[in-house]
Amino acid sequence: MSNPSTRMARYKVWVIPISRLSPMRLGQRLFAEPDRQAQRYGWQVSVIRGGLGRRYHDPRFDRFSAPARGPDPEVLGHA
Repeated sequence: MSNPSTRMARYKVWVIPISRLSPMRLGQRLFAEPDRQAQRYGWQVSVIRGGLGRRYHDPRFDRFSAPARGPDPEVLGHA
């Protein structure tokens, strides 16, 4: 049977360092590499959920979702 004090010491090793990190700093460490890759590709990075989440956006998709200006007058024969 294992000694309870030994088990508790093992958990303290994991709990203490994580509890000293704020959610923002923990998120920065977790998402460091994906954030660098996104910035390298020119994507926008939004920090969400108190620093524990990210939203990545490629601005090239904005031109596809722009509102339509209506039909082209030359195609309709009104120009």
